Amino acid sequence: MGIHRDGYRQYTGELLPGGTRFLVLAGAELGRLWRRKSTRWVLILGALPLVIIVAAEVGKGLLESTAGGALPFQLQLLDKLFNTEQVFLAILAAAAGAGLIADDRGSNALILYLSRPLTPTRYLAAKGIALGAILSMVYLVPAWILVLVSELMAREVDWLGFGARAARATTVALLHVGFTAAVVLFLSSLATRARYVGLGWIAVFFFSDGIASGLQRASEGGAWARYFSIKDLFEDSAAWIMGHGERGGAAAVLLAMGLVAGVALVLRMRRLQAAAVSG
Repeated sequence: MGIHRDGYRQYTGELLPGGTRFLVLAGAELGRLWRRKSTRWVLILGALPLVIIVAAEVGKGLLESTAGGALPFQLQLLDKLFNTEQVFLAILAAAAGAGLIADDRGSNALILYLSRPLTPTRYLAAKGIALGAILSMVYLVPAWILVLVSELMAREVDWLGFGARAARATTVALLHVGFTAAVVLFLSSLATRARYVGLGWIAVFFFSDGIASGLQRASEGGAWARYFSIKDLFEDSAAWIMGHGERGGAAAVLLAMGLVAGVALVLRMRRLQAAAVSG
């Protein structure tokens, strides 16, 4: 029987609290992203570097156990993990995050979200939670696993040192994931088709590295050129936060760019809300 035969009936059930309604959208978006084949493939491919680097960490621990002391060189495997996984982070952000807002605009669902049930901030919080959770699976979770394996392979367990290293790794992941999510969501708010957003983000991420390389050659090795590359900013900020890098400015630049993207995103959503209400 069609709905038109029963007519409209007002919902009389229990309503969710206004402050937590956005979590329903966050859960729905997370489930939708998880069910995508493209998302799962990127997660599977992103797990391969983790397996290789964990194997290297186990081999390093066995060598140190056999030699009876630490090796005379530092492998910095966590840095290598971050540098490898950042590529999968960028690809996953394009595959999963490009359509989070663009699809709502293209289908006019954004009008339903912003005209009454959700504020722009809560709408963005829902989208950000879903995207951040997916991106963390390919960036934060592998870092935690490597830190844990590294501690378990140590000759003497140092829980204080383990906590400090885990906190540093978490800081790196939150900075990189937060920056990526803010930029991708902002680009998604500007378009109505996800493919353009994904291509735009990939272009910004990878082409910025080429621009930085060109500037570095033109300036005869000027270190300042690395600030024009997102990949170099990720690499330098990770090394500095982990305690063996010298370019703390990279972390500051990423944080500033992420905040600018976040503010621009909120302002953009408020304009879209005003258009939805007035329309």
